[in-house]
Amino acid sequence: MVGLDSDTREMILESLNDFAARHLPFDYLLELDKNGEFPEEILRKMYDPEILGLHLVLMPEEYGGFGG
Repeated sequence: MVGLDSDTREMILESLNDFAARHLPFDYLLELDKNGEFPEEILRKMYDPEILGLHLVLMPEEYGGFGG
């Protein structure tokens, strides 16, 4: 997250932690790891602006992202 100020980084990390707590319980992650899987559904949720909007972190500011 190069180029982001500390408040923005902190907000993003808190959002990721909240997302993980709600959608990625530890037992579920262990099962995925054991099976060598990572469901596409999780990525869709991470990129959904209504849920997390992770893609906005990587998108340049001139296109509405955070510019990270």
